Amino acid sequence: MAGRPESLAGTCGDSNPDSVCQLFVNTSLYAPIYMDIGPGWEQTFSRGTQWFTFVLSVLMTGWFFYNLYTGHCGWEVIYVTIVEFIKIVVEIFFEYDTPCMVYSVFGPVTPWLRYIEWLLTCPVILIHLSNLTGLDEEYSARTMHLLTADQGTICFGVTAALSPNGWIKILCFVIGLSFGVDTFYTASMVYVEAFHQVPKGLCRRLVKYLASLFFCSWLMFPILFLAGPEGTGFLTWSGSTISHTIADLLSKNIWGLVAHFLQVKIREHIILNGDIRTKVEKTVAGHTFEVEGFRDADDADGGEAEVNKESKLDRRASFQMIAARLQKNGQEVKLTGGEEDDEGKPAVAPEGAPMTPGAAPQIGAFGGMPNGMPSMMPGGGMPMDPQSMQMMQMMQMMQQQQQMQQQQQQQQQGAQSPPSPQGGANMMSPPQQQQQPPPPQQPPPPMGNMMGGMQMPYQQMGGQDMMGGFQAPGMGGQPWMPAAQQMGMGPAGQFGMGPGGGMDASGQMSPGQMSPGQMSPGGPMSPGGPMYGQPQHWGMQ
Repeated sequence: MAGRPESLAGTCGDSNPDSVCQLFVNTSLYAPIYMDIGPGWEQTFSRGTQWFTFVLSVLMTGWFFYNLYTGHCGWEVIYVTIVEFIKIVVEIFFEYDTPCMVYSVFGPVTPWLRYIEWLLTCPVILIHLSNLTGLDEEYSARTMHLLTADQGTICFGVTAALSPNGWIKILCFVIGLSFGVDTFYTASMVYVEAFHQVPKGLCRRLVKYLASLFFCSWLMFPILFLAGPEGTGFLTWSGSTISHTIADLLSKNIWGLVAHFLQVKIREHIILNGDIRTKVEKTVAGHTFEVEGFRDADDADGGEAEVNKESKLDRRASFQMIAARLQKNGQEVKLTGGEEDDEGKPAVAPEGAPMTPGAAPQIGAFGGMPNGMPSMMPGGGMPMDPQSMQMMQMMQMMQQQQQMQQQQQQQQQGAQSPPSPQGGANMMSPPQQQQQPPPPQQPPPPMGNMMGGMQMPYQQMGGQDMMGGFQAPGMGGQPWMPAAQQMGMGPAGQFGMGPGGGMDASGQMSPGQMSPGQMSPGGPMSPGGPMYGQPQHWGMQ
């Protein structure tokens, strides 16, 4: 069992008894292990590169989160930068402690923390690579190919690092390298197809930058394995840390930043030019493939440009936020939104739009109530039965009739207000009064409460209480009457209350029976009802 590494003072050969260039690991049963960590300046530079990468990773993570909530950002780049700065922090303080560093009694020393980070981040980078535009909704077989090859590379690389010098180490390194070659070949096909898929100009240049950055940075890892302590020992442990930190910075942080910028530019092109695509057949290195690229109306690139009329890209939140930003900057947008959302539901109607009588309000999944709770009407996520629909239409008509009565009262200023019926007067007999021509029907205000989004005027709720001041349109043509005489009075059982239902002298509701609750022929839904100018009762019987 290996103990904690101890610093060996005076091991730098610079006549300084305090300088440390080697670590001593006591293995108790076997010969001790001596690790060359390099001179003092190299150790300082190693820590400097680690802290720089940590700060950059934290800043990039914050910037990616900002883009996620204000426009677009893929989850892959956020995940990679988070793992990167966590790994750097652990490496700074525990680089040579177990299990970050694995000490074998047979001699090899393996930086296990480094391989853990590769296992966590490299597959995610390749997932991002397989969907470079960020527009595909499903992963392809090529994605699985990339992931399988990458896992083979890392697993055999770790095995080679753990193996003592000899043919086993060489064999494992060669097998891992062959998996890496397969990864490079598959990745090259992805870059070639992506080059012809993205719009011309800046987007294609970004694909070239990504390809160059990918192959150059990933090629550093097998070279550093051979040159580092796991291989020939040409580099010290501090030198290996410096080199791998730079390689990780290029292959993960910088590559992810450029890939994110590419996806944003592709979305801006589609929003400004429309979802115009063309199918082009290309042959590269004997490999023939057909790619559907994004173009503008004047650039078909050898194919026939077609507008994708079934495109649903503009329904994505990232497209909507980017389109809003472009419109704010004064740019003309051609892809701004469809009539349905991602689930195929009707789009949210503009706030304050008028509603026609008899039509159910169209609200979004979280509209209707002021606090954002779903309503019970269509568009609010809950179905309605026919009786509820009839009740809803009746309430809409009641609101419209009240508005008409209010306008009539405003035109009759100074005239004597109509008397209210007393006690159990029949609502079927309205008082005689001068008939005024009804004003033009006005659309009701926006709806927005539990009854499917309908928002009744405040005066209908009685002002002070639920019963005392409720002034509704006259039932059966009668202009106005207190709510205490509208509830359950009259032989027809208005509002579903049986004969005799009303209020006694003490202000309490007298007994009344609930009627079956069907719409009568004389109700507001039938010709001749209140909406058609005929005096009829509200026929719940």
